[in-house]
Amino acid sequence: MGKTNKIVMLSTLRSKILVLFTMSSLISGGALLYALGQFKEIGQGLYAINACYLPVSDETTKLDLIVFQLQREQEQLSPRASSGFLNAEFYIKELKDGLHRTQTIIQLAERADIVESSNDLTQLLNKSLETQDTLKQYETTYHQWNNGEEPLKSLNKKKSQLVVSIRQLASMVAVQMIQVSQETELSRQRAQKWSGTLTGLAATLWIALLFIVLRLIRPITDLTTEVQRVTQGEPVKIVDTGNSSEISVLYQEFNHMAQAVRERDRRLLERAETQKILSIRLQQTIDSIPLSILVMENGLITLANTTAKDVWNLQVQTSIPEWIGHTSQTEVEYQERIVNIEIHRFGTSGDIVVLEDVTEKVAAREQSNRNQRLALIGNMLAQVTHEIRNPLNAMSLNVEMLSDEPLSELGQEMLSIIQTEITRLEESTRRYLSLSRSPDVILEEINPADIVDGLIQYEGQGLSFEISGISTPVTVDSNILRRCLRNIFRNASESGCQKIWIQYATTETVLNIQISNDGSPMIPEEESKVFEPFFTTKAQGTGLGLAICKQELEYFQATLKLLPHCTDTTFQITIPLLKM
Repeated sequence: MGKTNKIVMLSTLRSKILVLFTMSSLISGGALLYALGQFKEIGQGLYAINACYLPVSDETTKLDLIVFQLQREQEQLSPRASSGFLNAEFYIKELKDGLHRTQTIIQLAERADIVESSNDLTQLLNKSLETQDTLKQYETTYHQWNNGEEPLKSLNKKKSQLVVSIRQLASMVAVQMIQVSQETELSRQRAQKWSGTLTGLAATLWIALLFIVLRLIRPITDLTTEVQRVTQGEPVKIVDTGNSSEISVLYQEFNHMAQAVRERDRRLLERAETQKILSIRLQQTIDSIPLSILVMENGLITLANTTAKDVWNLQVQTSIPEWIGHTSQTEVEYQERIVNIEIHRFGTSGDIVVLEDVTEKVAAREQSNRNQRLALIGNMLAQVTHEIRNPLNAMSLNVEMLSDEPLSELGQEMLSIIQTEITRLEESTRRYLSLSRSPDVILEEINPADIVDGLIQYEGQGLSFEISGISTPVTVDSNILRRCLRNIFRNASESGCQKIWIQYATTETVLNIQISNDGSPMIPEEESKVFEPFFTTKAQGTGLGLAICKQELEYFQATLKLLPHCTDTTFQITIPLLKM
């Protein structure tokens, strides 16, 4: 029912505009049709004048001139003359031709219905025929006069009748042309008067229609402004009702909508404020996590916590780095660090990525595993060494006792060999026991260059050395550092090298000592196992030297590592710049 009322009211608004528009259109159309009717009459009158009366007037004017010339020449004849009117034949012929052309024009105008009143053309045609008869009588009398059968008086009489008839024809044409001109002018005046009046009335109705429409749509304009404010998200206000039933309904509906929008905006603002607080708390929570957290969607980083930005320089709305987005490994090496990567599905097209720098954990794990292996090996070797040293002591005591006995030269040589082997076994047992015992670390501030120079003097026979850089005093156990350097020099010498390069490099926190040699380089498989106990590439090696050196250097926080993928075998000792 309510919908029907709305339709009726809307149709009422349309009917108001439609009635005014129809009236204005009818009046404008009436004015146009009336003007067209009058213009038709004006056109017909002008066409009649141009197509009929003007040509006929021209012909009658010529006839009048010809008959005037004929009259003047005839008046110059003497009363007794019976011949000598030489141009009479020419004038008669011209008059005949002129009357014939006049009759032709009138007959064509009658057939074409050019002139509205056919009686006028009939009168002209009859008058031209009458004039033609008069011309024939004049021609007959002229021939009789020229033959001496009629006196000049009779010829003059016929001449006068001809002049009168032609001038009457010309007058009749002029009168009818004036009548047509007057009627055309009256039609023009009527068309101007009534067309102007109707046009003015139509313009008045159009202006009234425009005023009414503007007055009707003014509330709609105000309502449109409010609707635009709604679409732009601005606060809306309740507007007054319009001045018509249709506008009132529209305003009422808009007010209901405005109230709904206002309530919706209030709820949205509350929800947005809540979401903003939750978003801030969530961001603070994510930023407080020490792990790097990313959200990746469509190949871009859409969220990154503070750790990811500071540690890995990952920014929002940038492309995903290749080392993250194109890996299937859980741990990758990036910027000389080991990164653990965990990827979890997020939504339909996104992923949550958790990055953790596990370099120290991996190093600690490897160190722990190595220490455990070394401790296990040390304990085992301590037990084995203990079992070996007891018979070695007895053998050494017996060798000393035998050395006091007189022996042959061969016996003395064999006894010397036995003593040498016992000494070598005792040295090996001492080295094995070092794995199970923590050495007594004595820290002192020394310059590693002094230890290197001493080792070159006593251990570097047959080798050439090249030293670069400047060494810095550090706090170390000189015996441990000396044993480590001696072990590296001996390994280089036993690998067949000819030259050793030593380079010192000091930073703000550490002293780096790089030792390179031109001996046989290691293959990648050997590089990864070089510090494992019992791994050796030498036929007589035990594989414990470098493992012990690495472990002992760690007692004063120094490190030993093999630089991988180098052309020459290069070891680096890193010593922190600690003060006692």
